[in-house]
Amino acid sequence: MRRYGMIRGDITDLHPDKPVSVQGRLIYRQCAQYQVPLEGRVVPGHFVHGSFNDLADRRCLGWHADYENLLGKDPE
Repeated sequence: MRRYGMIRGDITDLHPDKPVSVQGRLIYRQCAQYQVPLEGRVVPGHFVHGSFNDLADRRCLGWHADYENLLGKDPE
């Protein structure tokens, strides 16, 4: 979540002139490229990618700046 917040902040600061849909795609791409070891071991690329998508499915984060209003609250 912290990494997502940093990426989202960077995109917002660096690309304020872009539509929020474009900003969202940029956030998604940077999150999908992020690689982090787990217990000192390299994990497959789909692990981190899937983890971000799981958080998005649970609406803990979103790719669109206004995702909470567009999608509603957590579905659980």
